Amino acid sequence: MYKIIRPVHIAASFGSRTSRDGGRDQNASLSYQQDVQLGAIRSVGGTLNVDRYGAGFGANTQFQNQQVYGDAYAQSSSYSGQLSAGLNLQSTLAMGGGKLALSGQYLPHEAGLVVDIDSDLDDLELRADDVNGLGATLRPGRNIIPVSAYRAGTVQFDFAGKHDPDAVIQPASLDYHLNRGGVEYRQLKVLRTVTVLGRLLDQQRQPMRGALVINHASRSVSEASGIFAVEMSEGTPTLEIRQAGKIACLLRLEPKQLPREGNVLLAGDQVCAPPQLLGGSDPLSTGERG
Repeated sequence: MYKIIRPVHIAASFGSRTSRDGGRDQNASLSYQQDVQLGAIRSVGGTLNVDRYGAGFGANTQFQNQQVYGDAYAQSSSYSGQLSAGLNLQSTLAMGGGKLALSGQYLPHEAGLVVDIDSDLDDLELRADDVNGLGATLRPGRNIIPVSAYRAGTVQFDFAGKHDPDAVIQPASLDYHLNRGGVEYRQLKVLRTVTVLGRLLDQQRQPMRGALVINHASRSVSEASGIFAVEMSEGTPTLEIRQAGKIACLLRLEPKQLPREGNVLLAGDQVCAPPQLLGGSDPLSTGERG
């Protein structure tokens, strides 16, 4: 098990300054700052100041969500005890392709992509990196990605953090070419996956070799023995089998009823029977393929 330790900053000072009556005034301070992940709150801190008038206290916090970034503070005076406070807010508004988006990330924007992310993973966090040097952190829902203007570029996506979940990003990259201030709308899917291991048999229970095994998450080809391994979307546990460019069958698996070892689903022998009532349509054509 890995434990993430959030940075803690502690600072202390002691010195002197000119007092209100023109003399020297000794003072000391102690400050504490902690990075946290408490909902939208990103950091909290406090300060204690001591001088000949008494003690003064201060507190601050930084927060960020999908729509807004900001900080707030409050402090009391050691001289009069009066309380003062402040709030700073920042957000970026973008509209493109008929879609409106707000971003709370503090990033430069020459141009941008409004990206909707549809995912079946909890607490998903993606990293978007522009080949021209910009980047952003993305979460499910609507996001804004800053990109460079006047030149073609590509934004590549990957999972944030050290450990990637068992999932696929579709598409894994997006191309763009925008003028300054230009905005385009795109969509992204992140599908939770499981590796399916099995063997394809025809109606005579003979191995099916060279069959194309297709799922919304990826595709694969069966070996001479009929054995195949393919990444399958757990949300859409259906495999389309094609041979000679035609649909041979659909395999609708029941993941909860099949043995599983880690992230590998053991499908065993799967008999490929001709599809019924397909009407010549491609049942997976409306979804993304690998």
